[in-house]
Amino acid sequence: MKLNELREELSKTKAIQPSKTYNGSLEISKEPIIIGITGSKGKSSVAFLIHEYLKRLGKKSVLYSSIKIDSPVSFNDANEPVENPLRDEQMLLDIANECILYGAEYLVLEVNERALKNGYSKYIDFDVRVLTNVADGHNKDFYDETEYRNLKKSFLSDGLESSTIIYGIDNQEIYSSLQNTKAKNRKVFASRYVAQLRGISEDTIDYLLYSKAHPLDTLDGLHLNIRRNEAHEDFSTHLIMPYNALNILAAIATLDVLGVYDYKLFQTFIQDLTIPGRSEKTLINGITVVTNFSIMPDLEILKGYLNKSGSGKMIVVTGAVGLNFKTWKKDFSEQIYQRERANALNFTFNYINKHADIVYLTQNDNASLNLDELLDKQETLLSKDKLVFKIRNRADAITQAISNANPGDIVLISGRGNRRVLCDSYDSVLLILDQAVVDEAKKELGELHVL
Repeated sequence: MKLNELREELSKTKAIQPSKTYNGSLEISKEPIIIGITGSKGKSSVAFLIHEYLKRLGKKSVLYSSIKIDSPVSFNDANEPVENPLRDEQMLLDIANECILYGAEYLVLEVNERALKNGYSKYIDFDVRVLTNVADGHNKDFYDETEYRNLKKSFLSDGLESSTIIYGIDNQEIYSSLQNTKAKNRKVFASRYVAQLRGISEDTIDYLLYSKAHPLDTLDGLHLNIRRNEAHEDFSTHLIMPYNALNILAAIATLDVLGVYDYKLFQTFIQDLTIPGRSEKTLINGITVVTNFSIMPDLEILKGYLNKSGSGKMIVVTGAVGLNFKTWKKDFSEQIYQRERANALNFTFNYINKHADIVYLTQNDNASLNLDELLDKQETLLSKDKLVFKIRNRADAITQAISNANPGDIVLISGRGNRRVLCDSYDSVLLILDQAVVDEAKKELGELHVL
């Protein structure tokens, strides 16, 4: 349903009332164009890229993503991330009301698997539905592979008659099933490498990623080429990580479908863009510092850059999430989650053992778990040849990791991205932003040049 209808439907129940008041007689003179994005990886980055470009055009766009909620009439701080941008019907009502109050032209909405499973996305008539990718086994703490894959696929399937659907070719089963359905309008994006790997003709791909440069990705940034229908376009950006090339491609495909894409403007827009908490890069006296939400696959990619340069150490600042914060969902305390958490810890630290040279262990939402015991446990999972520092205070750990690094080293600060709230007991929190600590270290060390 459209937002006027959604607001009226949800407002019928006294249990769900708008968080922000509005004139009850106010109606949207023109409904916003609604873009929904889901996927295993990249959905928040793609949503951010689309929204920021629309704002660059002077459009009135509202963003609900895990990177941030950017809505001028919302109580949410636009500089703060959110755990779940579509967590319940109350949030749906707030989104509808905010778009009405603001007179939004566009609504860009990240849709995760919880929102899909709970049926919240079915309330909304999306104009464009985007599937970034599907990684089997992703979020396996709560979903088996078949259920997870079907949830993601259903988001596009639900819009075959009413929406433009945009998707990649990374998951062969989903790609094949969608290609065999009758869709009102569909667009496919892919890299040349994956298309060749899967034996898919480039003629069937609407937005193709390739690179005349070799390699496409370096520690300095991305150099990519895109075939958009018959047009060939080139881009350079300080964004790093090869997966961001596909995120850029998905954003371009969406903006093109919306009829607002301009090559020259996007070329300028993307050049110096930073995505908060997603592989943010800072240069400090020859040391590269990267802050990111996750450790995989970034650690392996960064170590690959080091191997190519032939010098430098790979330094990681990380910490495991604990259990039992007072507002966390019960799911995160159940036995099955605790078992999966233990498996994930072993997997993650085996990964760190393979790719890191120096490890700083520190706090990261330890919640009810004793921090010292948690750090001691993590230390036992690291191989004896690693140089390990256990530093309870996260800001101190980040600062020391940078201060002790040498030119040519890479410091990866993982696990929090642009999240500021850190749960340090059952019912208390600290406020710390990794990138702010990096910026302060840069000032103290007399930084010469920052990208």
